[in-house]
Order: sequence, then structure tokens, then C-alpha cells
Amino acid sequence: MWPERLLHIANVIRGLVSGALIADFFRLAQLSEPQGLGEVEEYDGQYKHVLKALLEASLMLLEVADRLSIPWGSSLRVKIEAARNSAQEAASLVDSARPLHLLLRPLPSEAASLAASNLPSYDFVPLARAAALGAAVSRLCVALEAGEQERSEEHLKTVPTLASEFVRLWEWRTPENLGTPELSMIDLFRREFMASPDLEVGLTLSTLRCGRRIDKPRYLRELVKLIHAAIEEARGPEAEVDLSALYALLSGATLFLDIGMNDVMICLTDLKDRGWIEGIEEKGGRQTLVLRQPNIEHLISRLRAQFGGAAVTTRRAVEVLGWDYFTALHVIKHLERSGELEPDENGTDGCAWRWRNGTVSVS
Repeated sequence: MWPERLLHIANVIRGLVSGALIADFFRLAQLSEPQGLGEVEEYDGQYKHVLKALLEASLMLLEVADRLSIPWGSSLRVKIEAARNSAQEAASLVDSARPLHLLLRPLPSEAASLAASNLPSYDFVPLARAAALGAAVSRLCVALEAGEQERSEEHLKTVPTLASEFVRLWEWRTPENLGTPELSMIDLFRREFMASPDLEVGLTLSTLRCGRRIDKPRYLRELVKLIHAAIEEARGPEAEVDLSALYALLSGATLFLDIGMNDVMICLTDLKDRGWIEGIEEKGGRQTLVLRQPNIEHLISRLRAQFGGAAVTTRRAVEVLGWDYFTALHVIKHLERSGELEPDENGTDGCAWRWRNGTVSVS
């Protein structure tokens, strides 16, 4: 579901880009409610700037991969060059795209306004795919540096596929597709690509940005899920989380959403009321979030019984087992920490976990 997917993509991006570009992402988030063609022009220019930089990070990593592959001979280098060409095609498309505000001008004013409001929601999708491309190239470099040729070959297969998917997603970003009511846009997208958790994330982000201004209770009801996901990601085997580590993890999400510290504290109080948090304590000169440890053995048994070696995601746990999001993520992350589940590195359509027996789960 959207919280863990947002954290995953945000942390991938933080690992791929430099400090200077982080500020550009913050600026993009500030522009992500464009009103009128002038604001669309500024937003679109900033979006393309950060997207090109993200794709260029993949291209630079592919140059590193090429150098690392020299000991393995020409065959692997040819494949890496083909992968580099596919990533270059994606980057070139973004670079040559016409300014969107010019393409919106011929549309009726209502359609142009809808396209402007839908634009930031949709734009998380190509951005997430560009991040997935960068993550795949990073894994390729790690495998090459470790001298693992077979694993390198496996990672290398995913790069052209992800680049090709990015191209299709980028070409879908037209005024005609975006200039329809949200439900119609979702339906059009599903006909072309099937459902995408990344589109869900983009739509949720737009709702949260708006809700923070005009519907604070609804905003906080959604934000508490993100805070819970960050806690589950930051915690270790002990029932505590260093607050500085939690804030560092949440800083990735602020690439897309301005999260106020007061709002975080309200969400922590909510989680305490829900039974997930004991409170905050001072330990060794640092503030620590003390967590409750519910007995979940019966829940783990239900998960194993229902899914066996098959698909495991928070969404499916919620739908099939009737759990809330907080319980589903806690159980899955517990099994990840114990080594029974592992994240699916090659998943491109959401956060999924596979059992150690090799079965891959799909959102």
C-alpha cells in the first residue's frame, strides 16, 4: 500500500542523488499544486529537471558498471552498452519533451484545469519508475564489484525492461489523458498498464497536500499510516526506535510532502492510543520511542495458513485477512526481521515480499 511504497521510493532517490538535487526535490514539492498555465510551466520545468537528473544518475552508474565488467570480457560489456542505450533513450525523451503548458493551451479551460490538477498525481509514476531503474543499476554495480557474474546478468536483464516501461509511461503523459476527471484518468491508465500502486501513491500525495490545508483531520488519518510505516522500517529487533533515526527516515518522504513536526507528534499520540507505542524515554542522552510488543503468534499463523508460500503484501493481508493496515505491516515486517520473508528487489509495482523459498508476491 502507499505508505511503504512512498518510503521505499523516497529512500531509493535519496541514495541516488546528491545534496544539491535534494533541494530541487523540495522545491518541486512546493510547486505541486499548480493553478493556471503559468504555475504549470514552473512546475513542469522543475519536474523535468529532477527527473532528468535521476535518469542521469543511472547513466553514470552504468558507466561505472562498464568499467567493473572489464574482467568479464566483451560479451557482458555489450549487454551493458545496450542497457545504457535504453536508459539514454529515456533521458532523451524527457529532455526533448515540449513544455506541457504549451500543449494545454488548445484544450478547453475545464480540461486544462483538470490536467493541471492531475499532473502531480500522475508524475509520481514515471518518477518511481526512474527510481526503480536507478536501484536496478545500483544492484548491478554491487554484483559486479563482488565478482558475481550470474547475479550481474540477472540484474542486467531488468534495466532495459525498466527503461522501456519508463518510456511508455512518459509517452502516456499527454494533455488528453490527464485532462479528464480523476476516475476516468485512472480507468484510462488501467486499460494501458493495469493497476499501479505508484498511481495510488501519487493520488494520495495530492490528497494529503490539499488536506493539510483544508481538511486536517483527514490528512492526519492518512499521515498516521506513513508514520507507522516509518517506525516499522526504522525499528530493529528491540521494542524501541531512536527518534533521530525515525526523523531521518521521514526526511525522505518530505521530498514529496511537507510534514510538520507537530503533525508527527499528533500521529505518535494516535499510535499510542491504538496500542502500538508506550511513549518516549530518554536513554543514553537520546530520545527513544518505546514500542509495545503485542502477541502476534496467532496472526503469524493465520498469515502462513492463508498464503503459504504465495503472495504477501499489506494490501492482500488487509483484504483477505480483514486486518487493518497497521497490523498487516507489523506482522510482515516482523517476518522480514526474522528472515522468513524478504523484500522483492525486482518488484516494480509496489512493495512486495517473497518467502525465503523463492515465491514472489505481487500487489
